Amino acid sequence: MGSCFSAEMHQRALQLEIPSYSNPFGTIFSPTALAETIEYIYKSEVPPFFEYHQNFHCLLFANRFQNPSKSALTEQIRNQLIESKSHLTNATHVFITLGTATIYEHTSYNQWVGNCQKLPQNQFTKRQLTIAEIKTSLEKIKNTVPKINPKAKLIFTVSPVRHLRDGLLINSVSKALLRAALYEICLESAEQVEYFPSYEIVTEELKELKFYKSDQAHPTDEAINVVFERFKETYCFSGTSRSSN
Repeated sequence: MGSCFSAEMHQRALQLEIPSYSNPFGTIFSPTALAETIEYIYKSEVPPFFEYHQNFHCLLFANRFQNPSKSALTEQIRNQLIESKSHLTNATHVFITLGTATIYEHTSYNQWVGNCQKLPQNQFTKRQLTIAEIKTSLEKIKNTVPKINPKAKLIFTVSPVRHLRDGLLINSVSKALLRAALYEICLESAEQVEYFPSYEIVTEELKELKFYKSDQAHPTDEAINVVFERFKETYCFSGTSRSSN
């Protein structure tokens, strides 16, 4: 679960017939939204809605979770919660991919959101999470996942996708905040969580800009394949029906 990079890994797992389930509520970039989402899955509770122009929005989730019918949106989310909890209950590994430490808070909703769903920009304020706030969200994830499935291995990673809307400087700060918080949580809870270095493989090993697409934000298929091969080797997914070649 997490950023769009997790969807890329998910697709490659499916190609090798490795059972995989990804982003049931759409792409979620921030640790705060991920922690809240997993909590709602555990409790099987539908998050609150925000109404705008006779349309109901669940701003914790992706853009498709909006509907002029409150009951229809409630049913859509409830069904997705049930399905998600079932998959998490049976998972052997749970991978959480963090994309950014930048969050948006809805001024009327008085809560951070996972997706602004194309609502007017003046309804939101934007800021960077602190390391302490990120750690609080990671602790919440670390404590909630075992309540759903105590046998699943919990692995965090940072997406190598660059968030360039605010420029390279803010992207670098954002990734550094995520990485610092993850470093601390992994030290403090080494028996419960692991870190997989997706970000470092692309930015520190592959390094060159040729491993990014023309938008200079998304890694190329070649770069993602390198990460996936390392990922597959690390977690010993050997029971596939065909090889990665």
